[in-house]
Amino acid sequence: SFPWFTDGQDGDSAKAYTHFITALCDMARKQKRVTAKERPADNEKYAFRCFLLRLGFIGEEYKGERKVLLKNLSGNGSFKSGARKGAADNEVSE
Repeated sequence: SFPWFTDGQDGDSAKAYTHFITALCDMARKQKRVTAKERPADNEKYAFRCFLLRLGFIGEEYKGERKVLLKNLSGNGSFKSGARKGAADNEVSE
C-alpha cells in the first residue's frame, strides 16, 4: 500500500501504479546481475510495454493496468519500428 496514491486519482490508476511499483521492487530484489547501461529507445511505448511484460503484466487481467501505464507515451505499442512492415502495401487506395 502506497499512501500517496489515495489523493485525487481514480481507483484504476492507483491500482496500476501500486502494482507497477510492487513488481519493480520484486524484480530488483530477485535480479542476480544488472547492467547500468542506458539503451536508446526509438519507440518509447513499445520499449516500456516489453518491460512491463518482463515484470509480469501478461494477460487479459493486466490489460487495463498496461493501458494506464502506457497512455502518456508516444509511439506504437505493438511494433518496435512504429508500424507493421508492409502496412503501406496493404492499404486500400480510394
